[in-house]
Amino acid sequence: SALSLNRSTLLAHVVVGILLTTFIMLLPLGAHLRSSAAVLLAPTLSGFGNGLFYMIGVLLNAAWLPDHPGLAMGLAFGSMGAGTIGSSFAMQYLLALMPESPAKALLLFFGSFLIALVAFAPFAKLPVLTWDPRTETEHESRHESDSKVNESSATAPRNDEGVWLGARVLLTRSMWAFGAIMFGATGPVYGYIAAFPSALRASLSSASTECNAHCVGTRFAIMNLVMLIGRFGGGYLVDLCALGRGWLWSGAKNVTMAALALQTTALAVLLSLTNSKHASSSTDVLVLACIAVLFGTFAVVSTSSAVLARHMFSPVNASAAFGLSMAASGAGTTIFSFVMAASLARSSTANSEPSLVVFFSVGLAASSFGLLGAFIVERCSRAFDSESLDIEDVICTAVPTESTPLLESDCSKRKLVPLQVSPMDSPRP
Repeated sequence: SALSLNRSTLLAHVVVGILLTTFIMLLPLGAHLRSSAAVLLAPTLSGFGNGLFYMIGVLLNAAWLPDHPGLAMGLAFGSMGAGTIGSSFAMQYLLALMPESPAKALLLFFGSFLIALVAFAPFAKLPVLTWDPRTETEHESRHESDSKVNESSATAPRNDEGVWLGARVLLTRSMWAFGAIMFGATGPVYGYIAAFPSALRASLSSASTECNAHCVGTRFAIMNLVMLIGRFGGGYLVDLCALGRGWLWSGAKNVTMAALALQTTALAVLLSLTNSKHASSSTDVLVLACIAVLFGTFAVVSTSSAVLARHMFSPVNASAAFGLSMAASGAGTTIFSFVMAASLARSSTANSEPSLVVFFSVGLAASSFGLLGAFIVERCSRAFDSESLDIEDVICTAVPTESTPLLESDCSKRKLVPLQVSPMDSPRP
C-alpha cells in the first residue's frame, strides 16, 4: 500500500481494507465454538486491514492539511489513541453487561464497528494533487497567495512537491536512517506493551508485585492516556519547533531527536534500577515515571515521524517512505516481543523473580541506534531535485499569463523542454 496508495487507488484500498477487517468476526465465532485457532486467526487476518486503514488515515490527514502537517498527524494518531481507549471501555462494558454470553458481546461490538467503518468509508477522499489551502483565500492577490506558500514551503510543502522515487527510496541513506528511527522508537515500547501485566510486575519491587488485575488495568489506562496526550502534543510541537533554515530547520526532526534522547535516558534509568539491589517501593515511582516516558515518547515519535517523511522525502514520496519504514517498526516489534517473552520465561524456568535486565539492555541499544538515525537523517535531494534523476528531456508545462509569460530560459536552466499551454487547460504537476 505504501507504493500504490494514491488518489486513483484510494477506493480500492478502502474496499480491500474493509474486506480484510471483516475477518475480525472470526473472534466471536471462535469464542462461541471454543476454538483457539479462530480466536488467534481473527486479529492476524484483520490486522492486514488495520494496516491499510493506518496508511489511509495518515495520507488523508496529510493531504487535507498540508499547511499544518504537525496538526494533521496529531489528529491522525491522536484519534487512533482515543479510539483505543474508547473501544477498550466499550468492550469492558459489553462484557460486564453480558457475562454469560461473551460471544454475543464480541459480536455486538465488532458488528457495530464494521457498520461504522462502512458508513464512513464513502467520505474518504483525497484532493487533487495541486490543491493547496494557502492559495484559496478569496481576498488575496495571486502574488500574495504565492508568497504565502513560499514562506512556509520548507516546513509545510505542497502536496505535489517532489519527484516520485517509489521503491528507489530504499537506495537512499536517509531511508535507512529513517528505518533506524522507527526500529529504535517503537520496538522497546511495543515489546513492553505486549506483556504489560507481567512486565510491569517484573519492573517493580517485590513489595509491589502483588498488584492485582484492577491495579494493572488502571496503570495501563494511565499509560494509554499518556500516549493520547503525546500524540496530540507531538503534532503541536512539530509545528512549533522548526528553527531557522540550518540543521534544525525541520520541527519533525527536532522533536524526534528530543523524544529519542528522552527515551534513551529513561531506558538507561530503568536498566540501572533493575540492576540495583536496593529497589524498594520508593523507587517504584521513578520506575513508573520512566515507563510513562517510554509510552509518551513512543506516541510523540509516531506523530513526528509521519511529518518527518514529508520533510525528508517530499510529499509525493511521504506515504511510501513512511509505509516502508513500518517494516523496520514491525521488525522491532517482533524482536522485542520475543526478547520480553524470553526474559519472563527464563525467570519462571529458574524459579526466580522475573528480571528485565536483558530486555532493557537491548532496548537501550536500539533506542541509541534510533537516536543516531535521528541525528544523521537528512533531506533526500533525489526526492526534491529532478536533475538528479538523469532525465534527458522532460516536458515543462506552464500557464502563461500577461503578468507571468512563459520564458524558454525558465525551463532550459533545468534541461527541460517548454510547452505552451492554454490558460483554460490544467497544468500537469
